[in-house]
Amino acid sequence: MKKELIIGIVLGLVLAVGGFFLFNNSNLFKTYEDSGESTGFQESTREDIIEEDDSRPISRVSWRYDGNEWSSQGNPPTCPDPLVLKSPVDVSLATSILYPGQIRGGAFNPHGGFRFDNSKKEDVIVRAPLDGYISEGSRYLQDGEVQYLFDFINPCGIWYRFDHLYKLSPKLAAIAETFPEPIEGDSKTTGVQDAEVVEGEIIGEQVGVEGNVFLDFGVYDLRQKNDASKDPSWNPGYSVSQDSYGVCWLDLLSSGDSAIVKQLPGGDSINGKQSDYC
Repeated sequence: MKKELIIGIVLGLVLAVGGFFLFNNSNLFKTYEDSGESTGFQESTREDIIEEDDSRPISRVSWRYDGNEWSSQGNPPTCPDPLVLKSPVDVSLATSILYPGQIRGGAFNPHGGFRFDNSKKEDVIVRAPLDGYISEGSRYLQDGEVQYLFDFINPCGIWYRFDHLYKLSPKLAAIAETFPEPIEGDSKTTGVQDAEVVEGEIIGEQVGVEGNVFLDFGVYDLRQKNDASKDPSWNPGYSVSQDSYGVCWLDLLSSGDSAIVKQLPGGDSINGKQSDYC
C-alpha cells in the first residue's frame, strides 16, 4: 500500500508539472505573437502595420480646376484668419516691387515679384511663406540660363508660385531632376507627388539671371474669385484659373514687411504700382 501511495504521489506531481509547463508554454507563444518577436510563424504584427502606416505620405486635401472654378477634393481645413504670409525674401534687399494683377510685357500677369538691383543672385534666399504641398514645377532656359518654377498649395485653399529660381534647395533640386530637360522659353509644368514644405523652409538659394536679379511671386485664393473678376467689363483674356483668383499679396505680409514693400517703387517702368488687385 505504501509503495502504491508513493507511485500515486509521483504520478500526480508529473501531471501537475506537465500541466504547468503546457499552460505557460501557450502563454509564451501568445507573448511572442503580441510583442512582434520573431517566432517563424508570422511576418508582421500590429506594431509593424502602424509603423508602415506612419511612413506613408501625409494625406492632404487637393484642389482641382474644372474650367470654371476651383474646388477642393475633400474637406479642407480652415485657413488662418486673418491670413498672414511670412515674407518669402528679406524685403530689406528689394529695390522695387512688381505688382500682381497688371499688364507687363504685353500680357496680363496675375503674379507680382521682387527686384534686387543692388544684390547678386546668391544674396537672395527664398523661403516658403506658408505650409503646402508641391503641386507642379518646371525647369526651362531663359537666355541660356536654367530657371525653375514651382507651385505650392496649402490644403486650406491658398496657392502660391515662385518663378525664376536659379539655384534650389537640395530637396527641390532632387525633384527638379525628374523634370524634362530644359528648353529655351518652355516653362510647361510637370506634376509633383508626395512632396511638402513647411513655413520658413528654404526653397531657393539664388534667383534671376545674369545681370537681372529678381523673383516672381504669385498668390491665389482658390476659395473664391477675386473682386476684379466680378466686374463684367474685366477680361484679362489669359489664364482664368489664375487671373480670377489672384490676390494682392502685399496686403498679406506682416504689418512691418507690408509697409516696407508698399513704400518701394513699382518695378514695371510702364505700369508702376497700377494693379487690378491692389
